[in-house]
Amino acid sequence: MLNMKEFLEAHHCLNQDVGIGQRMITISTVGVPNTIRRLASYKLQSTLAISLHAPNQKLREKIVPSAKSYPLEAIMEDCKHYFLETGRRVSFEYTLLAGVNDTAEHAIDLGKLIHKWGPGYHVNLIPFNPVQGSEYQRLSKKSILGFSTALESRKITVIVRKQGDLMQVQPVGN
Repeated sequence: MLNMKEFLEAHHCLNQDVGIGQRMITISTVGVPNTIRRLASYKLQSTLAISLHAPNQKLREKIVPSAKSYPLEAIMEDCKHYFLETGRRVSFEYTLLAGVNDTAEHAIDLGKLIHKWGPGYHVNLIPFNPVQGSEYQRLSKKSILGFSTALESRKITVIVRKQGDLMQVQPVGN
């Protein structure tokens, strides 16, 4: 969304030329300062998906280095504005990383963060897909369910991405 003009043209093309309904289009972003509010002003009926991955700024910066330029509080404020302007709920993408962002405390903090900003949000839990050479590990199905249940018990709408059979992924350059 750094180039809003081209982004809007692509969105229009998908909607009008290809025939994909706006509500079937998801706009995914890690969060670029000043873009979510601008996007809201166009009142598109697409879902906004924020790559959150952590319930606090410090941890988010470790997982998403570009998060240093867009404080979590500002993202949440802009997401609330998006919801109020468009009426479309915001999806928070949260990749579960074993031993990094997967504790009960993380789930509690995530629930508090979301409740602080009101209705209009849900969490899309994404089990980490193992990649050879990655420092991160995948959680067990039981741990994923436990994290999901902890959020649901706090009245957070949660969708857990289906795991299915995983293919072996090689890092780029190998």
